[in-house]
Amino acid sequence: MLRVPEQMVKRWESAYRFYQEANLIAGSGRVSDVAVADMVRASREVATAWRAFSYVDELPWWAVAAVATAAQAFEGQAREWERRARPGGDQQ
Repeated sequence: MLRVPEQMVKRWESAYRFYQEANLIAGSGRVSDVAVADMVRASREVATAWRAFSYVDELPWWAVAAVATAAQAFEGQAREWERRARPGGDQQ
């Protein structure tokens, strides 16, 4: 039976918890430079945690594709939040 290392699971859980907290603030209408920076960091951390799962031995190809897709989605979200952080970026 395939086992994902507990350390990877904890890293993903921690990253996603931070993402949820940052997302609550960003979605509250109180979008500040700090909130935007937190969303960039949180999105990147979740992407990194997802990508780490793709290196688990014996993970089926379709699971590797799924975690790679999840990582790409969070990487894209980080880029979008970075765009908002630039001068003249949309901070809504």
